Amino acid sequence: MSIFDKYLVNSFLHTEDSGIPLPTPFYSEDFSVSLGDFTTSGDAVWVRVTNDGNGDLFSARSGTITDKQISTLELVKTTTQESTYLQYDYKTSTEGNYDFLLVMVDNVIQKRYSGTNAWTTDGIFLHGIGSKTIRFIYWKDNSSSSGTDQVWVDNVKLYNYSESAVVNTKMYVNGDFNVKGNVVFTGGETHLGETTLRGRLNLIAPSGARHIRFDTNSAGWNMTTWTPLGVNTGGISGSTTATSSSLNNYADGSLVWSTGSSSGLDYMQLPKTSVQVRFGEFAGSDPTKILVVNGQSIFRDTLNVAATSNPEIIVERKLNGSITTGTLIGKYSFYAQDDSAGRVREETAYIKQVGITNWNSTASESKLSFGVLNNNSVFFDDALVIRETGKIGIGTSAPETKLDINHNEILGGTAGNTVLLSKRSIAGGSGGNVVSVQEYALRVSTGTTWTTWMYHNSIDVDNVYDNPSSNTRCFWQRQPNTSKQFFGSGTNYTLTIDALNNRIGINQVSPSYSLDLTGSMRLSNAPTTSAGGFEFITRNTSTGVVEKKLGYKVYTALIAQSGTGAPTVTVLENTLGGTITWSRNATGSYTGTLSGSTFTANKTIGLINLNNVSAGAAAQIYRNTNTSVNILTAISGTSSDNVFGTNDTSIEIRVYP
Repeated sequence: MSIFDKYLVNSFLHTEDSGIPLPTPFYSEDFSVSLGDFTTSGDAVWVRVTNDGNGDLFSARSGTITDKQISTLELVKTTTQESTYLQYDYKTSTEGNYDFLLVMVDNVIQKRYSGTNAWTTDGIFLHGIGSKTIRFIYWKDNSSSSGTDQVWVDNVKLYNYSESAVVNTKMYVNGDFNVKGNVVFTGGETHLGETTLRGRLNLIAPSGARHIRFDTNSAGWNMTTWTPLGVNTGGISGSTTATSSSLNNYADGSLVWSTGSSSGLDYMQLPKTSVQVRFGEFAGSDPTKILVVNGQSIFRDTLNVAATSNPEIIVERKLNGSITTGTLIGKYSFYAQDDSAGRVREETAYIKQVGITNWNSTASESKLSFGVLNNNSVFFDDALVIRETGKIGIGTSAPETKLDINHNEILGGTAGNTVLLSKRSIAGGSGGNVVSVQEYALRVSTGTTWTTWMYHNSIDVDNVYDNPSSNTRCFWQRQPNTSKQFFGSGTNYTLTIDALNNRIGINQVSPSYSLDLTGSMRLSNAPTTSAGGFEFITRNTSTGVVEKKLGYKVYTALIAQSGTGAPTVTVLENTLGGTITWSRNATGSYTGTLSGSTFTANKTIGLINLNNVSAGAAAQIYRNTNTSVNILTAISGTSSDNVFGTNDTSIEIRVYP
């Protein structure tokens, strides 16, 4: 129903679906003869049609239009009353939610319809006296069609409702009722949902059962409620005195709930004169008690005490007995209940203040402790403790240092068992890695004593490298039983320090010597001696002897040549970092080509020992390019082949750094 103004109407208000009859219309058009007072315009005009009316054969139908076009049917009438009701029948066959029949009054859209709708009666209220322009417009959007792409209007009627003075004693509303302005009821009672007077203000169910009643009396006011079956469920009241089973608002502004006692446990008070809450205690005289339960102060605010220089809020609990050593003087608990399993788990978490006093001396100490219960109701007392000495304990009630952490966790007795002692992580931001430094207790061999475990410190990335037995990165381990320390990554133990035997192992888990090395060792910038400088030291895998390597790269070989063939060599040593391939250029001329390394200019020396007793035999070796050396041979000054003999001539090529 459209919104009413402040005006009252005859003897009833109604909506279009009410059963109350409408007055006689002052205008009516059923299009049985013509379009009557209506005019039509737009991209296509409306037409009168037959055999398609609502209740008769005639109606008005929109013109045939296409996308982005309109067809308008217009009526101009003058209203003489403040409230005028427009009623009409409509039918649509359009694209739902896109092409609309619009009902406009004075260029304001009042209603719209789309899709497929059979003949339906609807209406709107017009407000104000004067000329009113009523339009029925068929409007199409920019694409698509559905149905017959038409709309119809029939039986257009206008009704006048005259104003009246406030003389009615009843008002019936059978739909939505919106009021703009004030509504005043005088000289009687107000009832919602009934006509029989039962109380000052009653809300009645359709069955006739009372739901809520507001009433006043000499002692104050009250509100009473009932169930839909008429069962009284209680209420609240405002009174100057306490009454049984009531929530009272006293004259002094205090709010009190009571069952009749002014000092019993079934009592709650919110005093007006002080910021206090009291359960089970009537108004007390101590202004510092801001929360009282069962007569015991829970919170006290010393700011309410006159001449207090250091105000504070105090949490306290009254003890009936004497405080002795170890007495629990304060405990504040949170509870959880598992109703589905029928179990009550009390103290699933708690915060408590414990006072410890030695009455036999002047020494005393207190602590603040936090604790939890696990799912099996095993009590972990003092999960976190803060002592007055400034020491903090985690897992221990008696911390010995400023931060004392006791894991209270058992390391299994199987080799490979671990317990994570600590983990400190940092993230790299969006799309980055999470890098963690972590500490473990690691069981290295089967057993449960300290001799079979070690401490492990390592780095993890994205929780991937988190197994100290196989894949942690950059680890450091200490084994107290053997006094050894290990450095490595994954499963590789790169460095071992054996403090018990003063030994260091490189790639050795159990070094046997002061320095026990597996693999090669290089000494950079080693000093030069009369026997020649050296740079590399290696271990002979068969003898275990450490061998000295000269301070230059060397190629040593036995060379032979026969007929016109290329030289052949037996390589005795090659540290050049590459391979030499030999070829014959001409009689007495040969070239060695180096691949994978270079012959450095002014740093390369060639030596040849010609082991040939033939008279006049001679040979020469020299660097030719960065990748080649040449050998020349002759007999009595004439270039000749077959000078080397059979593997009895030696050559050596040295390349210095």
